Amino acid sequence: MTGMELLVLHGTFVDEFLIELVLPLSIFIGLYWWSSRKEKKKRAAKAEAPALDKKP
Repeated sequence: MTGMELLVLHGTFVDEFLIELVLPLSIFIGLYWWSSRKEKKKRAAKAEAPALDKKP
């Protein structure tokens, strides 16, 4: 892309919708999914640990 093509994209659908809305939302949704995935693993590990202690 040349400099002129970048200027043409300013204010269009690509600039207003995809870059300013979809990109930040996808990043935040991805980070939320990533953090909740790790919490579930920790909860599962904590739930299994007491169960292992109770066995004879």
